[in-house]
Amino acid sequence: MLRVAESLPPYSGAKEVLVLGAGFSKAISSVFPSTDELGTRAVERSGRPHIFKNADREFKNGNFESWLSRIAEPQPHLSEKENSANYALFVEMKELIVEILSECEWTACTSAPPDWLFELLAILHFRRASVVTFNYDNLVEIGVASMPLWPKGSAPQITTADILGDTPPAATATFAFDGGLTELSPTFRLRKLHGSLNWYATSDDSIGATLRRAPVLSSFLVPRQYAERQRERELPGRAPFLVPPSTTKSTFYRNPIMREIWRGAFRDLCRADRISLLGYSLPSADLVFNGLLHEAFQTAGTRSEEGFALDVVNTCPDPVFDRLRLMDGIYAEQAQVFKSIKEFVRDYSARSSADCVQAMRDMYCERPQDTRVYIPWGSPLANSAQLSPSLRPISASEGIRESNGALVLTIEPPGPTVIDGIRFSDIREHLSSAKSIVLRSDNVHDQETSIIGAWNQPADEHHIPQIVLAPGGAIEKI
Repeated sequence: MLRVAESLPPYSGAKEVLVLGAGFSKAISSVFPSTDELGTRAVERSGRPHIFKNADREFKNGNFESWLSRIAEPQPHLSEKENSANYALFVEMKELIVEILSECEWTACTSAPPDWLFELLAILHFRRASVVTFNYDNLVEIGVASMPLWPKGSAPQITTADILGDTPPAATATFAFDGGLTELSPTFRLRKLHGSLNWYATSDDSIGATLRRAPVLSSFLVPRQYAERQRERELPGRAPFLVPPSTTKSTFYRNPIMREIWRGAFRDLCRADRISLLGYSLPSADLVFNGLLHEAFQTAGTRSEEGFALDVVNTCPDPVFDRLRLMDGIYAEQAQVFKSIKEFVRDYSARSSADCVQAMRDMYCERPQDTRVYIPWGSPLANSAQLSPSLRPISASEGIRESNGALVLTIEPPGPTVIDGIRFSDIREHLSSAKSIVLRSDNVHDQETSIIGAWNQPADEHHIPQIVLAPGGAIEKI
C-alpha cells in the first residue's frame, strides 16, 4: 500500500490565520446576504414592518447587529414582561435566520462553486492554516466534502470532523477499535465563533452538555437536507445553536465548548505571522471580537523582526481601514489590499508554490538521485477498500517559463499509466532559478494548476524513493 508521509519537510513555515465574514460566503454564491441584508429579509418574512425605525424599511450600517443585541439580552430599563417579549422575538429571528440561510445554502449547492474555493482549501490543508469564521453556513465544510484532500497516502480522506477538531461532537460519535474516539487527520482548523446551521442544543444548556453537530450531507452539485425526522431521532428536543452577531454575548459563552472555540481562535491569532480578513468588515457592534483581535495584534508576529503581515480582502476596504486605525494606525498602514478573494487566492497560491520550490531545493541533497516525482490522481471508488489516491508520474519538464519564472511540468492525459516519469535529478537545475511550479496536461496547453507543496514518500515495492507533489486544485480538471 502506498504511504505518503508528512509534507516535505513537515510544513513549519508561517502561521497563517484567515478570518471569514459574510463577504466570503457571498463571493462563493451571490444568493447569500450581508449581515444587514439578512436582518432585513428576516424582518420582512416575520411580517413585522414596525420593527424598522427608518423610512427605507431596512437595516443599514450594522444596525441589525445592534438591534439583535438588544433583544437577545435583558435590558435594565425594561420590565420583565417586555424583556420576555424581546427574547421571544429574538428566538423567532433566529429561526428565520436559519430558514433563510438554509435556503441560500441549498441554492448554492445546486451549482459548481468558483474554482478558487477548491484551490484555497487545498492550500489551507497543506499549510495547516487556521480559519476563523463568523458565518453560520457550511460552505467550507461542503467544499471539503466536494474534493479529495489527503493528509497521507494511506489515511482516509479529510472530513468535516477533521477540520473542526470534532468540536462540537458529532450527533453520532465514531469510536476506534480500542473504544477511544477516532483519531483525527492533520489538516487546517476551522473555528466557527458564532455557531453553525447544523449545530443543535437545548435552550437551557449553559454547560454544553447537549451541544452536538449534525452531519453535513450536501456537496456542491449534490444538495441534500438533514431531515427533521432524522433530527428528531439523533438530536431530540434541540434547536439550532447560533450565537447572534451582537454586541454582548455573555450568556452564550457560559457554554464551555464555545469558550474553547474562542480560546483556540485567540491562541491562533496571537501566534500568527499573517492574518487575512476575507469579506470581514470588523463591524463596530461586535465588541467581543474587536477586543480579542486588538489584543491578539499586540502579540502576533513577535517571532520575527518584521512583525505580522495583514491582508484586507474586501470589495469596499475603506471602512475596514477606518476601524483598523481606531485600533492602531500601524495596522492600516501595513495591510495589503485585495479587491476580490480570487485575487487573494492567486497571491496565496504563488506564495505557497514559492515555499514549495525552496523546500525542494533544501532537501535535494538528502534524496537519492533516482527519486521519482508523482502527482496524486483521483478519489477512491465508493464501497472500495482503496484508502489512497492513485499516483501518476510526471511525464516531462518543459523548463522555466521566461515570463514569470514558473517551472512547467506536464502529466500524461487519462489513459494507460506511464511507468517511468521524471527523476528529481532531472529538475534540479531548474529548481535553482524557479519562482514557482505549475502542472499542466500534455495535450491541454491552456489549463494548469499550481503546485503548492510536496510530500516525501518511502520507496515503493521496487525500492525507488518518491516525491508526491500537492496540487492547488482538482488535478482531473487539467
